[in-house]
Amino acid sequence: MSLAHSNEVPLRLPLGREAVERISGVYRRALDEVERWAETARSADFDGVPASVRPI
Repeated sequence: MSLAHSNEVPLRLPLGREAVERISGVYRRALDEVERWAETARSADFDGVPASVRPI
């Protein structure tokens, strides 16, 4: 695969099996933490304030 001439280039590209496994594990644990605290985090919203218009 040639990324240099691709229209879609990742911001970060982990190279190698170990890199993929380690980074995937870190992201999974981070997502688990976000999900555990989601209710508390959402409760910090202010009534009547629109959501951000920034793209995700």
